[in-house]
Amino acid sequence: MSMEPVRPPRILIADDTQKNVQVIGTVLRREGYQINVASNGEQAIELANKITPDLVLLDIMMPGGDGIETCQKLKAMKELEKVPILFISAKSELEDVLRGFQVGGSDYIPKPFNSQELVARVKTHLENKLYRELIEKQNAEHQELIHILCHDLSNPVVGIMGVLELLDEVKTLEEAKKFFNYLKIGAENAFGIIEMIRKIQLLDERQNSLELKRVNLLEVFREGLNIIYLRAKKKNIKINLNVDENHYVIVEKTSFINSVLINLLTNSLKFSDSGSSIEISSSMENDKIKIKITDFGIGMSAKLLENIFDMAQETSRKGTEGETGTGYGMPLVRKFINQYGGKLSIESSEEQGDHGTEVTIELPSSES
Repeated sequence: MSMEPVRPPRILIADDTQKNVQVIGTVLRREGYQINVASNGEQAIELANKITPDLVLLDIMMPGGDGIETCQKLKAMKELEKVPILFISAKSELEDVLRGFQVGGSDYIPKPFNSQELVARVKTHLENKLYRELIEKQNAEHQELIHILCHDLSNPVVGIMGVLELLDEVKTLEEAKKFFNYLKIGAENAFGIIEMIRKIQLLDERQNSLELKRVNLLEVFREGLNIIYLRAKKKNIKINLNVDENHYVIVEKTSFINSVLINLLTNSLKFSDSGSSIEISSSMENDKIKIKITDFGIGMSAKLLENIFDMAQETSRKGTEGETGTGYGMPLVRKFINQYGGKLSIESSEEQGDHGTEVTIELPSSES
């Protein structure tokens, strides 16, 4: 795991003593840091809001809001809550420094300061911040892979279980053979998801991207619809597939079927009433393939639609027949669409007589 920052760290110095600012600035610039300066607390807050520094050096005694008050306000800003704040303090102000720790300060530099000590403390806190960010990023990525595995793997497994239930009722081998293809497709997709997770892990380690290939849009939709066939049949929902057989898109096939199409189609099924329909179409527009998946279900509120791609927000809700979900599907759909270089948009309404959801995906055509 690389510990190198993508740009030189930016340090905000807030001190009303010009000589201190000059000395600290000179020492830190020699180390390759970017320096911004504020002469009082108000300026420090205003500047921090614009530049989002990686570390703040804050004088305890300043006009326009002392260091303690300024630290408290900086830490209240969401973008700065994890940014280390180091106090510059004389020994006589040590009691104030202890108060500073209580409001979020990370360390203090005693006056008069030693240049080597200053550099060492700044470097240590910046490295710790970078390390924490890398760990948080890595944890988030691992969590995302777990979500993909648990969420998407359930679709082919549920399909297989549904076929096995139907096989209990058949009386002859000839009848049973009709369902074998559904079992084969489900098993292949389940294995494909596991392989995809393994590849994504390797790609993340190498800082690479998914391997995109040319696939026939109609074929992948048919494969996806085979996986959800029993769910649609159970709710008596008709799926009208109007996809041009000559449309090819550039995607990673396993993730496109299981993390994009299946998620979108199961959402449409989940929030549609029994006996309704789902429309799927494709068109070519300006060297892009535009895919529309439209249902006439219960729709979404404006608030839910606003948070639909945010994993931190609670967007899971029950379907029209009590179906449950995790709420992680749509963030994953957008993640993969972005990986393919495509765009995703959703329109939805809960209005009586005009309810339903339309998802539009725009993907690069293999001809472009």
